Amino acid sequence: MFTEKELYVKTSQQLTALLLEALCLQMEKAENEIEQKQYMSANKALQQAADICERLGAGLRYEAGIIADQLEAIYQYTADELIQCNLTKDADRLRRLRKMVEPLYTDWLNVVRSQAGKKPQSGYIRQLSAYEQHIGIENQEESN
Repeated sequence: MFTEKELYVKTSQQLTALLLEALCLQMEKAENEIEQKQYMSANKALQQAADICERLGAGLRYEAGIIADQLEAIYQYTADELIQCNLTKDADRLRRLRKMVEPLYTDWLNVVRSQAGKKPQSGYIRQLSAYEQHIGIENQEESN
């Protein structure tokens, strides 16, 4: 588990990877609990998984383009299926859903690893750079 301080220094991509990992783990836990007929703990794991889907959807940046819309559709579909799995306690359906989500997690993790050590290019940094450029222009005009 991570401390609050450690979470605050994570990039949004790293946080997304952590959430996707937690989603897969909760789905696997629920699947095992359903197979063992431990329906109360399966219910809890499925509710936590649905909550994670909601958080993933809330964290999307729609200015990123069509990928954000596609991820939203995946997260919404996953949340809807989790509800149905919880109602029916269908371990096979949940397994199929987990096998659909796991590649998203592994691909996302690979992207995060490939970006390790690179300077993040957040919107805030781009805005700050534009602001700094503007200030630089004003300073040059004042010098002349």
